[in-house]
Amino acid sequence: MGWFPLTDGQSTAQLANNLVDIRMEEVSDPVVVPIEHEGGDPVEVLVSGLDSAGVHWVYHFIVADSGERAFIVETVATAENLDTLQPIFEAILTSLETPLD
Repeated sequence: MGWFPLTDGQSTAQLANNLVDIRMEEVSDPVVVPIEHEGGDPVEVLVSGLDSAGVHWVYHFIVADSGERAFIVETVATAENLDTLQPIFEAILTSLETPLD
């Protein structure tokens, strides 16, 4: 997770798309699933695909606008471990006092 500056006119959706593009270059047969929210913020996207060794990975991005900066949380897991790790990821997210609330 981290903070990134938003350049003039850049939206959280554009920043999320840039992150998705990076991950799509790392996997074959990528599947991108945007997750809808009321009001459009935060932007939440899932990307999944196979790496060069044939391992199925899932990347979950949450990008929230906090004014001049965006707060980004990325979780990464193999599809095989996602069910085990998802409750941990959710617990971490709910423990944060951030613009995600």
